[in-house]
Amino acid sequence: RNIAHNLMPGSVDDFGYVSAVESMISAISAASEVKISFYHNLDKERLQPAMEVVLFRISQEAINNILRHAEAAEVCLQLMRYEEDIILTVEDDGKGFDTTILSTTTGHYGLTSMENRANAAGGMLSVESHPGKCTLITVELPINKHAIYEANQHTTGR
Repeated sequence: RNIAHNLMPGSVDDFGYVSAVESMISAISAASEVKISFYHNLDKERLQPAMEVVLFRISQEAINNILRHAEAAEVCLQLMRYEEDIILTVEDDGKGFDTTILSTTTGHYGLTSMENRANAAGGMLSVESHPGKCTLITVELPINKHAIYEANQHTTGR
């Protein structure tokens, strides 16, 4: 049951990306001193369920990586919907890293997973970082006219 829940978190399916991220941030804040802020312009709109899961999993992995490796005090997530794109940015004030190692070494499963998820959704992921400086992860996903709909039109199929 836990495996199934972790594969498709009910909070994303039932309440959407925004509520799921707010819930995740609340849980992390209770167990960590890292300050996480979250901004979005979705209002009461929802995204396609598959897009919400992709964005949530990328957000979750990015925050886990930050908590594990960055030694950051602050993290900022931002999700902005534009006419043709959804752009997610995750930025921290941590210690950064040399991004050239991403193309020359293996073992970066979290970043690879995020990139694979973005690519599978027809988008792209970029990582900007330097040792001693912050890290910025940007995900751009294309949307079509059917990707956005009002929350009250969302059904989970349950």
